[in-house]
Amino acid sequence: MIQPIQFLWKQLNGPQIVGITQAVFEWIKQSFDGILDYFKYFHISRATFSHLKVLGIINNLPLPILVKYQEAYFFFTYNKETSQERGFSSIEDRSHGGKFSSLQEHIKDEVEIDEATYRALLETVISGPYFNRSLCYLDKVCSTLKRTSPNASYEFIYDLRNPGSITIDIGYEGDWEDSNTVVAILNSLANSSYYPEPIIDVEVRSGDRPSTPSD
Repeated sequence: MIQPIQFLWKQLNGPQIVGITQAVFEWIKQSFDGILDYFKYFHISRATFSHLKVLGIINNLPLPILVKYQEAYFFFTYNKETSQERGFSSIEDRSHGGKFSSLQEHIKDEVEIDEATYRALLETVISGPYFNRSLCYLDKVCSTLKRTSPNASYEFIYDLRNPGSITIDIGYEGDWEDSNTVVAILNSLANSSYYPEPIIDVEVRSGDRPSTPSD
């Protein structure tokens, strides 16, 4: 990117001074050429992970954080569906059911979603002709997440009692390759692009989709 230039007056054309200035020029070129090329031809497909995070903040899609729990602890949930491993056990079978943790126990880790997924999301939301906070924008994000999960589906449910509020029903955990990542991304959108209104809730059912009896 850095083109050759003439540093000296034509009177100073001796071999030593020319050699020194040429060496300085080559050092500058080797040190900065790659960096300048990177920014001149900057694109999401070539951006570093750090720059992807900056682009995400600018476009109201900060890097989602995924919460991973260490063991099957007991959970109180917003939705009525709970898994056998994290809900109540039965009197007949106490092998299932979550356990209560102590205040000292470390029960969860917070990790960033993978770079490839985040890059694909940013390419979708930045290159599209739709407006941020629109339903089309939200649908495009869900469609992008569904690419790796052909059996998955999602549905937008409007709350008529609270106009503007939307529930995103993504079906069963087993329908998605990584339902935890999908939920983390949609919750991140709900808390950034769609905050404070409209209110976005994400609903997912635990386990696999029940099989339907064949005719």
